[in-house]
Amino acid sequence: MLVKTFKVVMFGNSAVGKTSILSMFLRGEVLLEYFPTTEISISEKDFALSKYLLKLSFWDANRDVVGEAFRDYCGNAKAILVVFDVCSASSITFAEEQYRKAVETLGYRPAAWLVGNKRDQKGGKVDASKAEERAKLLGVNYFETSARTGENVNELFKAVFEGSCQS
Repeated sequence: MLVKTFKVVMFGNSAVGKTSILSMFLRGEVLLEYFPTTEISISEKDFALSKYLLKLSFWDANRDVVGEAFRDYCGNAKAILVVFDVCSASSITFAEEQYRKAVETLGYRPAAWLVGNKRDQKGGKVDASKAEERAKLLGVNYFETSARTGENVNELFKAVFEGSCQS
């Protein structure tokens, strides 16, 4: 069986739900308490496809990865997920800035998604149509998810898997 690994990096402000999205996807678990990611966390999920074993390697880090560590974090990425909280306008701005920085650091544009998380929560939401517009301006795909309910989480990673294979 042939094995191919795809690196997927995740960016976003603190507490937007990057780790929660991964937890829901990888283990079907809802994280009820907030535990900030203090370093870089790497998780993998395998997919069997015909005679291939495809591995998605997810890199999740805190918002403060800078300098050489940022370059290492981004290096060889096949896909980027930039996550923001749909209840926080400042988090979408931070996500956009991180995406631009990653592309500049990489020197190429991997498959990418702007991900609005916490769509199950009420109040102060970033308008979905405006978020989609911002994603188009960045040249990335757009998804809204809820790590708490699992809404669109599997669909997001199916798109990431397919996008990683094509890029």
